Order: sequence, then C-alpha cells, then structure tokens
Amino acid sequence: MDATSVSIEQLDNATVVALPGEHDLASAPRVREVLSEAESHGRPIVVELTPTEFMDSSILGVLLGALRRAREEQRGFTFALDREDGSIVSRLFEVTGLFSLFPVYTTRADAVEAASRGVNQPMVADGP
Repeated sequence: MDATSVSIEQLDNATVVALPGEHDLASAPRVREVLSEAESHGRPIVVELTPTEFMDSSILGVLLGALRRAREEQRGFTFALDREDGSIVSRLFEVTGLFSLFPVYTTRADAVEAASRGVNQPMVADGP
C-alpha cells in the first residue's frame, strides 16, 4: 500500500472509503474518484479517517463536496475518527471546527450504523 492509497469496501448496509496514509493535492483526484464510485452505488457512505496520517485542505475540500452531495441526496454520510486520539487529522478537525460540521463517530462500527440510518449532519451543532 503506498502512502496515498484509497480503498473502498462494500458492506451490507454502507460503502466504506478508507484513506490510510498521507493525502494532499496529489491524491485529491484519486480520493474524489473513489468517493464518486461510492456515490454511484447509492448506499450510505462512511469515510474512515482513523488510518489517515495527514491530509491537507485539498482533501478537506473533496470531503466537504462529497458531504454536500450526500445531504442534497439525503444519503447517510459519516466519518470514523477518534476525536481523542491526538492524531494530526483529529487536531485538524478540532482547529478548523470541522467536528461541528461533519458527522464524526469514534469507531467505524458506530459510523456505519449511523450512516445506514441516514445520518449526514453533526450530532450536536455548536452554538451561535
């Protein structure tokens, strides 16, 4: 597996897209392509970020676009990422406020269950 691999896995109730390694502008087209493939299956989508070691703003843009489309289509779309693990990605989500925009679950199983129920909004929105 190279540093910018992207995987897709079909489960009974969702499609899981995993982004292990490091992702930046160079891998953004591949991430976009795999998310588009996942969307074409018509199932809820889970983006597994637990194995992600690094991502830049170009990947965040791709993820925001996919989340927007899921909301428009009323399709479940969640993220698996442990907010407390101290990873670069969880710190990025914290600093940029993405935890208040993205429906993030600590475990893949929880993210799959929520996506299969149609969740595509954060659990708790930040106040004004």
